[in-house]
Amino acid sequence: MIRIFKFKKNDLNPSGGKQIEYSISDVKDFFKFSSDEVSVLFKYQSVFDNDPLNGFQFRSTFKLSPARGDYKCYGNLDGSINLKSFFLEKLHLNIEDNIEDCYALKTVSDNSFIIIYIPKGVVFSDFAKFFFSENTETSKEDKVCTHVDIDEPLQVIYYGAPGTGKSFTIDDKTDDENSVRTTFHPDSDYASFVGAYKPTMENVPINSIYGESVQFATGKNGHPGTEKKIVYKYVPQAFLKAYVAAWSNLGTPYFLIIEEINRGNCAQIFGDLFQLLDRNNAGSSSYAIHADEDITQFLSGDDKGFASLSDEQKDAIRSFELHKDNGKTQAVGQAILDGKLLLLPPNLYIWATMNTSDQSLFPIDSAFKRRWNWKYMPIEYRPLDKKTQQPIDWKFQIGDNLYSWGQFLGKINPEIYTLTESSDKQMGYFFAKADNATGIISEDVFLNKVLFYLWTDVFKDFDVSSERFKNRKANRSFRFTDFFEDSEALGNFIDNLGLDVVDIDIDTVEDEDSPEDPSTSSSPSQRDRSKYSINGDGKNNKRQTVLRSLRKFVENNPELTADEVIAKWKGVNPDIPFFILTTTEFENRISEMPGQRNRYWSVTVGNGEKVYITNQWGAGRMSGFVDLINNSDLGIHIEKVSE
Repeated sequence: MIRIFKFKKNDLNPSGGKQIEYSISDVKDFFKFSSDEVSVLFKYQSVFDNDPLNGFQFRSTFKLSPARGDYKCYGNLDGSINLKSFFLEKLHLNIEDNIEDCYALKTVSDNSFIIIYIPKGVVFSDFAKFFFSENTETSKEDKVCTHVDIDEPLQVIYYGAPGTGKSFTIDDKTDDENSVRTTFHPDSDYASFVGAYKPTMENVPINSIYGESVQFATGKNGHPGTEKKIVYKYVPQAFLKAYVAAWSNLGTPYFLIIEEINRGNCAQIFGDLFQLLDRNNAGSSSYAIHADEDITQFLSGDDKGFASLSDEQKDAIRSFELHKDNGKTQAVGQAILDGKLLLLPPNLYIWATMNTSDQSLFPIDSAFKRRWNWKYMPIEYRPLDKKTQQPIDWKFQIGDNLYSWGQFLGKINPEIYTLTESSDKQMGYFFAKADNATGIISEDVFLNKVLFYLWTDVFKDFDVSSERFKNRKANRSFRFTDFFEDSEALGNFIDNLGLDVVDIDIDTVEDEDSPEDPSTSSSPSQRDRSKYSINGDGKNNKRQTVLRSLRKFVENNPELTADEVIAKWKGVNPDIPFFILTTTEFENRISEMPGQRNRYWSVTVGNGEKVYITNQWGAGRMSGFVDLINNSDLGIHIEKVSE
């Protein structure tokens, strides 16, 4: 059992006594280990004990890694205890083999601390991933904030084709409380990245000159004696915000996130900060730089920068030493606190994203590149959900039909590569976003984002003569405008790619007039709009009725194979050629007649096989189908119902 004792500084007896009376939280089921993850369950139960620390002592069971002089191991609990922050998620520690039970100390706030008792056998490397909540009320359930593993690189650029999940990967490891985000663009510069003086409105005292002195107004009769005027103040931007936040809490990782890093001129934007990107083995900058006067005034000012930090936070910065590669150390803490020197702390992570398709905007020179780790984000055609570890299976909709988004990418990306001889213009899985509730990319998004990108960005400089892109009706390659001028063009393009219909958005399925429908030549108001119930339920049009009847039969008979389902359903065929097909029969048919692909719906049976049924249903066909169904032993009964 892991026990957490929460107490305040003034609870400690300076003479070394252990007279502490405070609530104890027993953490049950704290760890639940599995082969690939550690899940944490916080189930607090408040128990009171008048002397929780009696007989408990800190044991020096940790070994510090060489460069971590700012962390301490603790000896016996007495008046000389060092109450410095002891943040578990940032400890660079190694554990002695066969250690006994041990304890650690963590600062919760300026006047509140936590002692953590860790029993023998708990794997510290797993334990150290978690940062304990600063909530000091044991009556409430504490939350656990999972931070990035300490093995993550301090500076990394995630790069790859658009839509490969670069930003998502960063978002998954950070949150709004421990990060500052910015985006580079062609007009970005040093001032917009670091900070600059800017005009702002502020209340200032009303004054006038009387003789040789300045007289200031005093508030009277409800008037404050001030007026709004434009003043110039130093406004910090993303870099300085992240810089101050990281130094303010050296025990917690802090992230400066730069989106689209290559869309700005990095040499211009970073300026002399470029020197800080060299990191030593301890994680801080290898070399400090002298700050501009404006930055010095901001960092050391009375109401900004480091001024709002507590004494303990300032002491932590003052004690910071720069570990040089030659083994020497340099006391730089006070100069950092005074804003005279700039130095990246070891807990400041700078992570960026880069679309390789945009790499020509502002080339990144080799000196800048080698100061970063690089992580290529490949295109995944069936990525895993990072929370559930289940495959993400998005679909996109064309008419009533739903197609596999991953299958589309698997067909189109090789065509892009063949044309461009580059992977940069290929599309990642997250190039287009599916609806969160349905997992479906709408036809509008597919047309106006995906196809728009292909025809206006990828194909514009190439001769698109492949059979995949041939408009057979016009006997030429597709043009983007074809998809707006010809209602069949989009479906024909999908046919060219050979994509399978994986599902139907059945609620949107509408009836279509068919040649044998006697109402074809009639006006819309005279067409057959009959509705049908299935086993007494629902109001379905003709096409919905057929598809839902087959689905209900398959649902009621999960043990049947595709061949067995087809054998049963051939008995309700109202004399329609190729009424219901196996996968092999369907593939043979569309290989001879590609235009037939969208004339069938697929239904998956119990063993995962598919059957394909025609979706061409007019009033004449429907009447015969209903009679055959109702006289069969399929367990399906269809009735015509009123509108």
